Amino acid sequence: MTTYAELNWVKHPERTMQQLIDARKRLDDDELKDAIEEVLDQRFPHWQNKDVGIVASGQKAQTYAQFRGKQKVFAASKNAYAWLIGEMLNTRSHLAFGGSVFQEMFVKGIRGARYLALVPEDLFPAKSNVEIRAMKDNFWHELPNGWALYLKLNGNQKLDRLRGLAAVCGLEYERDWNWHVEGEEESDLSDFDEIFAQAMLDSKA
Repeated sequence: MTTYAELNWVKHPERTMQQLIDARKRLDDDELKDAIEEVLDQRFPHWQNKDVGIVASGQKAQTYAQFRGKQKVFAASKNAYAWLIGEMLNTRSHLAFGGSVFQEMFVKGIRGARYLALVPEDLFPAKSNVEIRAMKDNFWHELPNGWALYLKLNGNQKLDRLRGLAAVCGLEYERDWNWHVEGEEESDLSDFDEIFAQAMLDSKA
């Protein structure tokens, strides 16, 4: 849980844009990342358009995605992420949203984070419907089946979600899907299929 001291550090008026971006890049705490992004959006509205902001946010980097022979290039990683999630879910059209494995491997994160919901209101319970609709395409995406996908993730978080869903759907990295964000080093995911497969077996035991 984010502490009062951490929030004070983030909201201090002397904190520079670069300090905030660097802190955001290093953190694993989703709640604190969101707090940093709120401050950046308020104090430095164009922070993602600056070179340093683009690199740190991962939102504007050209991304190459492949799914079962279909290859696409996207202007932003969030668009590639949404496309791949949609393609993966299409392979399991009868996947139960409330299934324990699906919830654990993809839908829910630590500290109450939600990455997918039946309706966007469940992703942003503190926001009004008007606010939530205004956030579409930047903070969430409506999938072909009507579910709401949370988009405000860094590169590692997107990749973790893709790995988890791929495991649920029985898809293998490189054989069935691939992902590369321009400017980032290639990830070696050769061990992850086995790790996630074992995790799923353990959860069913």
